[in-house]
Amino acid sequence: MDNKCRFVGDRVAAVAADSLEIAEEALALIEVEYEELEPVFEPEEAWQPGAPIIHDQPDSVGIYDAKRNIAAHLELTVGNPDRGFQESDIVMEREYRTQFAQHCAIEPHITICSLDEDDRLVIRIARRFLFTCAESSPTNCKSQSGVCASSSQESAAALAASRK
Repeated sequence: MDNKCRFVGDRVAAVAADSLEIAEEALALIEVEYEELEPVFEPEEAWQPGAPIIHDQPDSVGIYDAKRNIAAHLELTVGNPDRGFQESDIVMEREYRTQFAQHCAIEPHITICSLDEDDRLVIRIARRFLFTCAESSPTNCKSQSGVCASSSQESAAALAASRK
């Protein structure tokens, strides 16, 4: 988590508690103030000068082109495309768009913490964008409860499961 939400559903808070009930009470007390950015709905708009920049936090490292909102870039060529076009009877160039799709990740979207045998806090987290949690990860952290949960239903379920 950092100080900027980049999409609807981006996580904004986390709670550590001794019980599921206390965690739920704490979650209900969280209030978040948002500074709305101008919405951008098309990638081509996000690349233009003047578009709201979404990776401008100091901890946003490794971003391919932050000024144009391009987090990553990959070029891949298989075979000889120029030759393939030259030898083709028909070449059609079109743009296709599909609906949003769930990537069906095998990891849960939660954080689970526990104390190990040396009383150190062990954090298990599944994140797609590690640069957003690098600064927020605690170091030399001690906890009496030994249980943490992010503010989502999956985390509440994980918290309940960890107590069994």
